Amino acid sequence: MPISSIVDMPETDKEDVKSQSSLGSWCHTKLSDWEDVRDTNYRKRWEQYERLMRGIWSSSDRSRTSERSRYISPALSQAIESVVAEVEEVVFSTGKFFDIDADVRDEDRESMTMLRDMLFNDMMQSDIHSSISEIILNGAVYGTGIGKIIVEVTKNKYLTTKPVNGLAEVVEVAATGEEEVVVRLVPVSPREFVIDSASRNISDALGMGHITIVPLHLVKQRISDGIYEDVDVSAYHGEETIESTVLETKGFSQNDCKIYEYHGLVPVGLLAKEVLGEDADELEEVNPEEDELTEAIITLTEDAQVLRAISNPNTLQDRNFIAFQFDTIASKFWGRGVAEKGYNSQMALDSEERGRIDAMALSVHPMMAIDANSMPRGSDTKVRAGRSILTNGNPKDILMPINFGTLGTDTFRQSGELERQLVKATGAFDDNAMSANNAKTGAMGIAVSGVIKRSRRTLKNFERSIISPMVHKFAWRYMQFAPEKYPQIEKPTFTVVTSQGIIAKEWETTQLANMLKTTSQDSPAYWMLLKGVYQNSSIRNREAYDKLIDQNLEKSMNPQPDPVQQAEMQARQAEIKISMARARAELLRIEMDAQKLEGETLKTETEAILNLAKAESEEAGKNMNEYQTILSGIQTRLDLDMKKSEAAKAKQQQAQAQQAPQGQPPVQES
Repeated sequence: MPISSIVDMPETDKEDVKSQSSLGSWCHTKLSDWEDVRDTNYRKRWEQYERLMRGIWSSSDRSRTSERSRYISPALSQAIESVVAEVEEVVFSTGKFFDIDADVRDEDRESMTMLRDMLFNDMMQSDIHSSISEIILNGAVYGTGIGKIIVEVTKNKYLTTKPVNGLAEVVEVAATGEEEVVVRLVPVSPREFVIDSASRNISDALGMGHITIVPLHLVKQRISDGIYEDVDVSAYHGEETIESTVLETKGFSQNDCKIYEYHGLVPVGLLAKEVLGEDADELEEVNPEEDELTEAIITLTEDAQVLRAISNPNTLQDRNFIAFQFDTIASKFWGRGVAEKGYNSQMALDSEERGRIDAMALSVHPMMAIDANSMPRGSDTKVRAGRSILTNGNPKDILMPINFGTLGTDTFRQSGELERQLVKATGAFDDNAMSANNAKTGAMGIAVSGVIKRSRRTLKNFERSIISPMVHKFAWRYMQFAPEKYPQIEKPTFTVVTSQGIIAKEWETTQLANMLKTTSQDSPAYWMLLKGVYQNSSIRNREAYDKLIDQNLEKSMNPQPDPVQQAEMQARQAEIKISMARARAELLRIEMDAQKLEGETLKTETEAILNLAKAESEEAGKNMNEYQTILSGIQTRLDLDMKKSEAAKAKQQQAQAQQAPQGQPPVQES
């Protein structure tokens, strides 16, 4: 685990090899006391949680002395992975997990936008995703996720060509680069972190420490670079305990050393003496209990020798650590994780499964009761297929198989119930743990809503305690240590941008899909619901689909009429306009006529009577013409009928004349 690197550190005298100083003893005592308090209260439980998560068996996890099986159920590990994946999905699914605060003034928005983009790009280059993922995992296992923000000066190396001996035609490839300030987020395991035992958060603590094992060559390199004091650094061999050997190898190599790094308040006098060195003889004796305190970073060896002592180099004097509780424990710094919530259910489940496995060994594997006095001396009594057993007498009287019966089926039901209890305790959603009846009666929706609320509660803790302070600390560090690259903003403010977890997205997508079935495709609501479905999906070309949906949504909100209908509508509108124009002209004519009639009332009445009579005569003439036309038509039809009747009569007479006998006159009709 890397240790802090601060640029532009003050130079100190590195010639003398120092022994244990008063500042080193003061810091080392504080860190050791806090480490003892942490180990007394949490170390044993943390080691159990880590073993269960990794599936490592330990004799201390036995529920009975006769237990032989070493099986560990993956239920707790699955719950941890499920919850961690849910939180990671919420944080990283939106791409940029922070944005400019909405209250930023318009004149500062351009600078803040540039700062946001540069900050996000530099975070991606420093692999911020891996660091945040490990912090979330530590929080799920140990209950508290911790990170440390460090500032380093790195050299970006890249290949370039240069001429050989001044000949432009002959070139060689060489490595070159330039120095750059890089801010990183380093995950810190709670097993390597100590804090003031009475504190509840990072800012209120007297101090905190990062106790870690680092390669010895890195410490020596820092000593040669002038970053650390030139002191003797011994190799660390580890603690030979039963529990430590379960998770770690026995001891460490000769190339490792233990480093104590103290962050927090220290007495000003002790810090001044350490920084001044030999020049501190003129200072008065310092009483650490009464002296004024100041923020500092002190790096120590295992035997309390000071490798480096500097004042807090941050302009705002803020501390480099950030931490969050996975599940809040009131008035405590250390929180509660998924492993702690599911510990009891996991132990009960392991005991149930191991008991079944041990009982299965008795019921499955064949056993034999043998009369030892009737067996040949030195004979093999192991039972295996195809083997012949020699006995001194009747085998029926000497050998007897032993059967402990068959296993009951209750253990399966009990194991399933314990798994359900573990899911209930940890808040990890598992659809297999939900029965089909619950799904039919709607209890599935209630269970999903409960999981979503619990994960959202953890997410809010993570946003407040990790994401928001991390983004602001990154911005402050870059503006302080890389002013030529980053714009100087008096008070940069960012807001956290997160999304829904995968469970919430799936549940919401199901609801949207059900609503789509009841919505017409011509309605704008259809495309809005469809856009929600695509936004909750992880499809690759989601932006292209969103653009296409927006176009269809715009069309549905502003529909274009059919060309034929549009032409008919335009024709009707033209007719209406013409009719209105005619009506207005007629109204104008009537008004003008009315004005003329005011002085010629009598004339007008007379003309009106004449016109009326004329109209009546014309109408009568018209009716007469119609009547004459009708009478002519009737006369014509009568003439035609007459002609037809005469022709028919003549034809009939001719027919009768032909049929009458000769000599008789034809019958005359009367």
